Amino acid sequence: MASQNRKILLILDNPPYHKISNCSAIEILFLPKNTTALLQPLDLGIIKAFKNNYCNILMESLIYDLKKSMWDTLLR
Repeated sequence: MASQNRKILLILDNPPYHKISNCSAIEILFLPKNTTALLQPLDLGIIKAFKNNYCNILMESLIYDLKKSMWDTLLR
């Protein structure tokens, strides 16, 4: 990265387990304490909504396949 004159901004939350290494091409920015849930939209229900939609689509697909196989059995 440094040889190509590229720079990276790495944004991390602020737990103590992050180790910082020296690299001239990477700048590390730590989020303020207790703001991770406010700043990360995935913590605000997007994951839950995605899982609910996925489960609904999966169930609809399974019911469709079950109905189709029942009709195929009846029509034989």
